Amino acid sequence: MAIVSGFNHASFTVSDMDRSLLFYRDLLGMSLEADRELQAPHISRITGFPGTRMRVANLRVAGLMLELIQSDPDGITLEFIQRPQAV
Repeated sequence: MAIVSGFNHASFTVSDMDRSLLFYRDLLGMSLEADRELQAPHISRITGFPGTRMRVANLRVAGLMLELIQSDPDGITLEFIQRPQAV
């Protein structure tokens, strides 16, 4: 029996959303389902930094979703976000 029963989406962090959309949408032919800016309390809790803004785009191909995340639409990236390592 398979442990993994499905796949919802994959996420990539990008530094330039417009350039990334040119590649994934225009060159590879993925369909753009959403392109929005987010700034909400839960985003700040996830990143640990108050007032964090993100631009998020969702693209679809062959039933799979690709989520692109630009940490700050004004060009400031959150390179300091790291997940704790398992011990």
